[in-house]
Amino acid sequence: MDNLNLSNRYTNSVLWLIGFCVAIFILVYFKSLLKPLMLAMIIWYLVRGLNRLMGKIRIRNQQLPRWLRSLGSILVVVLLIYALDRIVTYNVNAIIDNYPRYEENFDKFLLGIGNAMGIDDVAIRLEKWAGGLELRRVLTSTVSEFGSFVANLAVVIIYVVFLLYEEKLFPSKLNFLYKSQAKRRDALLVFERIDYSMRHYLTIKTNMSLLTGTLSYIILLILGIDFAFLWALIIFLFNYIPYIGSLVATLLPSIFAILQFGSVWPGLWTLALVESVQILVGTYIEPRIMGKSLNLSPFVVMIALAFWGFTWDVLGMFLSVPLTSMIVIIMAQFPNTKNVAVLLSESGDISDFLIEPPESEKEEMAEAMESIE
Repeated sequence: MDNLNLSNRYTNSVLWLIGFCVAIFILVYFKSLLKPLMLAMIIWYLVRGLNRLMGKIRIRNQQLPRWLRSLGSILVVVLLIYALDRIVTYNVNAIIDNYPRYEENFDKFLLGIGNAMGIDDVAIRLEKWAGGLELRRVLTSTVSEFGSFVANLAVVIIYVVFLLYEEKLFPSKLNFLYKSQAKRRDALLVFERIDYSMRHYLTIKTNMSLLTGTLSYIILLILGIDFAFLWALIIFLFNYIPYIGSLVATLLPSIFAILQFGSVWPGLWTLALVESVQILVGTYIEPRIMGKSLNLSPFVVMIALAFWGFTWDVLGMFLSVPLTSMIVIIMAQFPNTKNVAVLLSESGDISDFLIEPPESEKEEMAEAMESIE
């Protein structure tokens, strides 16, 4: 009997390993197909959130029709992406146009360092190294890639439309997946927990990123840094990438301050003040508001960041924590995978992943149950 149990465990371990390798192969080999689909799921999630907000709008005590709310939500998201494209393109093109002035200031800065050290060769070497970076080409490539993403947005929107259609059909599909009413109710509760936990995390993270970006924007305006709104927008976006994102977002405006003024002091002031905002929000404010809703081991977060960054580049880095959180939340729901969820969590208490939705959403779940019973 013991040999049989050992054999079953060995077989299960091998199957898990094979499944993991197959999953990595699919994620890497088919990433050109999966990345637009994942972007569509993100936009679908945003549309669902806006849909909920629009559901609170009542005309003559009646909710707006579902199709109108969905259409309005999609239009809002598309307009936001278009506005983001215009802002990034305009600011980066302005940086390219002013690049000669920034390059001249940087040359003066390097010569100043060389003179201060009494070694002219240092300045010459630094100038050659800086020239080899080809910053203008990098900026031009950034505008081109971002424009290509917006141009391909139509495909992503088509995916979103089909996801919205599938969402409407989901309750009826539970009838075919689970014949028992109790199992259907349990399955719907699991999906509601996952959905609410992810929305709870993303809502708080978005609010904290917005606070960080706004405070940084005010500081950059006071310091007189050019394109303050662009740097604040980058700080807002990169705040979704744990650890590394906030560091990169802080360094970019600091380095640019040196290019703009040709002196190290504006860069140091920018670095100190913007990093102070990152520390204030990330270390003190965010943990008090978010509590233990994330509850992922820091080591797991770093591994997830490296894995998803390798798999899906920058998009994977943005999605690393939400995707890992979703995986752990799903594992916490089932007895066979609870132990894995415990290992991946920070405290070992997986009750943090079993957040009950508020009463208003439980009522929605009850209505959904009535539609499939």
